[in-house]
Amino acid sequence: KHTRFLYNNRSCKFFIMKSKLKFNKADLNNVNKILTDLDIVVKNANQVDIARASANIVKEQKLKAPVDTGALKGAINYSKEGSGVAIVSEMEYSSYVEYGTSKQKPQPYFFNPARVVFRNFVKKLESKLNRKIR
Repeated sequence: KHTRFLYNNRSCKFFIMKSKLKFNKADLNNVNKILTDLDIVVKNANQVDIARASANIVKEQKLKAPVDTGALKGAINYSKEGSGVAIVSEMEYSSYVEYGTSKQKPQPYFFNPARVVFRNFVKKLESKLNRKIR
């Protein structure tokens, strides 16, 4: 019952418990972009780069997390998992905050910052690669 973003040198997995996801053509195009970005990361990032990006993602998520008691903010962490890194919000209600419920508006704090920081990470890797090629 927690929200999770995992990326490593093989895959990107999104786990959302008890949530329904609907996809349209634009969503599939975004998935293709993410897969392309992951391919760049898989082929070019090292563990230090990935750990740094993970720390930046967690920092941004904590800045965006709504605060009542602070428990949600405190439950966002990352750790090494296999050959990759898992970024997790351990609170049981994390996905309800992220996506909302019939009685509560969504308060996206988890995936949006992850996407933004991850895209910036990929852009830096691409820039690094372009400098090596020149």
